[in-house]
Amino acid sequence: MAALWAAPAFSRSLYVWRPAAAMTDGRVRDGVTDFEEQKRLIRFCTDSAVAVDRLYFLLDPKDVDTGSLSTLLRQANEAGIQVYAVPRGSIQEDWIRPFRTRQPADHQVVLDWVSWIHRFNDGRTEPGFTGINLDIEPHRASPVGGKPLWKKKRKGLSDSKTNKRIARAYLDLLDRVSSAKKKLTLAVTIPAWYDGNSQPKLFRLTAGGKRKTWANHIQDRVDFVALMGYTDAREEGGKDRLLRHVAGEIAYGPTEVLMETSRQGRSGKGHTLYEEGEKALLKLERLLQKKFGRQPNFLGTGVHHYRDAYGSGRRKWPAHSQ
Repeated sequence: MAALWAAPAFSRSLYVWRPAAAMTDGRVRDGVTDFEEQKRLIRFCTDSAVAVDRLYFLLDPKDVDTGSLSTLLRQANEAGIQVYAVPRGSIQEDWIRPFRTRQPADHQVVLDWVSWIHRFNDGRTEPGFTGINLDIEPHRASPVGGKPLWKKKRKGLSDSKTNKRIARAYLDLLDRVSSAKKKLTLAVTIPAWYDGNSQPKLFRLTAGGKRKTWANHIQDRVDFVALMGYTDAREEGGKDRLLRHVAGEIAYGPTEVLMETSRQGRSGKGHTLYEEGEKALLKLERLLQKKFGRQPNFLGTGVHHYRDAYGSGRRKWPAHSQ
């Protein structure tokens, strides 16, 4: 049974990743202030063709100007947009680093980040962060300068002690964060294969006396999951595979389906809509709505991420009202 939570109506979310620092560090870049960058973002989100009502905003306390961050949150609140804090990418490296010497993962580095958000919210009279989106991907976590510790060539959790250890450490982290979140809504970003898809037995795990897929254990510990249903619209069978791969999580608990629009890697491979453009994105959204729109656990869709390429003004990606 997934976490009990008052799920929102169908909505659209947007990751603000690289541009986040340019909006909240208090600096002027090429004559453009934080406030002006924030206004561009809010105009984009409130454009009728975009209609984003939930932002996942990169937050690194070391680089943020709290006054500028407060201004962003005020503008978002006035526009009816919720803002979730997302940790810097390197936090998963800090979290997993002790594994190199077979020590427990460093949960405290994540809990300290959550505590900073509490202190920030508690010091405000205006609305602060709605929640956190813990975008820590344990299968990709690697010590600085090293390769991910996850054993790709193994069969999920079924034949790898390392993978099981990572999976259990991640569940323990979620237990700790869930206990510390107070009034914050807790979401996590995970790939669509943590339930094993067509081979769930490869990802079953016993935790808390219950045996179920890793994905379902995760869903039990959070308010909702943002599921990376990344696909390439031109890929043969890609749309059908997307629907199959997200169905289990949606049936189990509150789930949002994410789509990737960023540039492909150097290999030219990757499940992204970067080449196809916004029309392909909208078609996939309609497909998901048609398939899952009547299921209460389907929360809507999300895009990764702002200006790469979504809203960038590049070919096939309109800038809209920026």
